[in-house]
Parts: sequence; C-alpha cells; structure tokens
Amino acid sequence: MCRNSFSSRRTRIKGVLPIRSRMDWSGTFSTTERARSGMASNSTDDGRQAEIPNLALAAREALYCRRIRRPVIFQGVLMATAMTPAVSGAKAGFWIRVVAYIIDAIILGIVTSVVAALFRGNTSARGGIQLVLGIIYFVYFWSAMGPWPGQTPGMKILNLRVVRTDGSNLDLVQGLLRYVGLIISFLVIFIGVIWVAFDPNKQGWHDKIAGTYVVKTV
Repeated sequence: MCRNSFSSRRTRIKGVLPIRSRMDWSGTFSTTERARSGMASNSTDDGRQAEIPNLALAAREALYCRRIRRPVIFQGVLMATAMTPAVSGAKAGFWIRVVAYIIDAIILGIVTSVVAALFRGNTSARGGIQLVLGIIYFVYFWSAMGPWPGQTPGMKILNLRVVRTDGSNLDLVQGLLRYVGLIISFLVIFIGVIWVAFDPNKQGWHDKIAGTYVVKTV
C-alpha cells in the first residue's frame, strides 16, 4: 500500500516539478499568484492543473514506508524466537546415560517380576508383560505427563532430562517414537546406542528419530 500510494503521488509530482523553479522575488510560486488573480483558475499553460503538491508530505510518507518494513520483519523474528524455548544445559554423554538406563532397567525388572508372578512363570506372558510395561514406563516418564517431565527415575537421580531439539517437552507420541527408536538401536547390536559416544550432539539413533537431546539439569 505504501508503494502504491507513493507512486501515485510521484506521478502527480512529475508533471509539476518544473513549476517549482518559477519563483518570484517574494519567495512564492508564480503559479500561485496567477491562481489568486484568476489567470490560471482552471489550467496552466500546458493544460495541466496548477496544483502544487505537498512535497514534504510525500517525502515523509516515502521515508515512513521504508522504515516500517524493517521493524515489522524484526518483530516477527523476535516473536518466533520468544515462542521457541532454547535448549538449556550441557548435553549428557554416553556413560552417564548408560548408568541412568541401568537404574531404570532394575526398577522396571522388579515391577515386571512382580506382575509376571501373577501368571505363574508363563514365559511367553512374561515377555509380553515386559514389553508393555517398558513402553508404559519410558513413554510416560519421557513425556510431559510424568511427575518430572522428561525424566525417568534413573535420569532424575543423575540430573538428566530428555527434551526436544527446540527445548520443549515431549508428548506421548514423541515419547513412543523415541522408544521405538531405542528398540531399533538395541537390535542393531547396540550401534544406535553407542552412537551417542561419537555424535557431536550426543544423540543416539533414537534421539535422531524422535528429534531429542538428553541434557544435564545442573
């Protein structure tokens, strides 16, 4: 809108700019004097209306149109930045994450044993129970629904937390996706897990699949 408005003003200015040089000794435009005397009440010598544009207003509008674009773009960047929480805390390394997982595996193993005892040693049932409880355990604690968002009990003890790459908490779908990635990482002879030790962002395959980091909270 600024560009169109200024263009229309520039079109009107283009035809009458030469009139500005016609100044008498009193400092006023001679065209204005002719307009007052009625000599150019309808048109000038070349058929154009004797209109003196407000050059100051046109210049001010052009300057405003130039300046207003930058603040609007900059404000949009600031709003986007404010809406995106930054990842805080150093990324956790391989061994501390292994210890946290061992703690969680012990807790999960105790719970699985108690539940499996109800099935009187049924091996197939025990395997299914372990899988289901593992999904519930990790997805629940990794997600924002847990008592410590992004922290399993083992991670809580060692001051670790799993977050998305933008710093926000995981939802249940992202937690499930990360668990599926963890199973894949285990199936390929633990290569996906060991990857944490060599990755610059300390991400295993399950972290890359779900788009997560494991960071230190202290």
